[in-house]
Amino acid sequence: MLAAGRLITFAGAAFLFGIGPVYVSVLHRGFAAATDAKWRRGHELMARRLGHQGDAAFAGLILGSLLILYAQVRDAARRHGGSVRGADVLDTLSTGFGGWTALRLLLTLAMLVALRGQLRGRLARADGERALPPDDRTFWAGWTVFGAAILASIAMASHAAAGSSPILAVPVNFAHLVSSALWLVGICVLATALPVALGTRNTRSQLHLFSPTLARFSRLAFLAVLATAATGVLNALAVLDDLGALNTTSYGQTLVTKMWLFVWILGFGGLNHFVLLRRLRAASSADGARRMRAIGACVAVEFLFGILLLGATAVLTGLSPSVPS
Repeated sequence: MLAAGRLITFAGAAFLFGIGPVYVSVLHRGFAAATDAKWRRGHELMARRLGHQGDAAFAGLILGSLLILYAQVRDAARRHGGSVRGADVLDTLSTGFGGWTALRLLLTLAMLVALRGQLRGRLARADGERALPPDDRTFWAGWTVFGAAILASIAMASHAAAGSSPILAVPVNFAHLVSSALWLVGICVLATALPVALGTRNTRSQLHLFSPTLARFSRLAFLAVLATAATGVLNALAVLDDLGALNTTSYGQTLVTKMWLFVWILGFGGLNHFVLLRRLRAASSADGARRMRAIGACVAVEFLFGILLLGATAVLTGLSPSVPS
């Protein structure tokens, strides 16, 4: 239950933070010049898909936070060998982990009430302007601040906060969550939302939009993956007592699994960035569809590995770095 709660919490928090920067830096610029009626229809369909995913992210965050709190309360009840009491709830909320989880739940509810109703309309904006209108900039700034606060609450309830140097480890862990969210949400958009918009046009029009959009995301993903790798290494060094724990503890073994998943993600990301994207730029209308399908398949596999990586992270956060396997 606890691992499931963490998984859907991580996924929901990643989406709610990452969709703002990905939309502003990648999608808006791609669709700003695509203002004819057919592209507007495609944009609206994509916005609807992203809106549904946003609703799922809110639901996942709320459900995941409740599951995490319930699991902690149950653990407190087991310690005295009885059923759940009101005192167990208060004891859980009084801990750092319980307090930050409760705050995350409150932040999610506040974001849901304040901003969720505007999300789909903001995503569907395509007015031919490269720069966002002032009201859109205000909306996305507020959205990103809420998302960052939710990620910060996760960092504050992590192993980094319980370590010997939380003043250094927590910001590194927060940066790790931010960079991971940007990459994961970008992959999610490319794999599940952008194809809905592309399906409304012919191959030539698809190439006109898809190639520069993928190029923008590739630049963002390159920086995000570098930051994720660097902060991931720093996280491991801060949490593990020595590198031998990679083989002797369940935490270390799960961390190694996570590292291997990340290596595969790097491989598929590199294939997209250095090989398939270059071939797409040189593609004609005749072979453009085939090359877009190749990129789509690669992105789908990368997204699958990203989900597995989230699962490994959910398991990892429930393990003690010092307990032997």
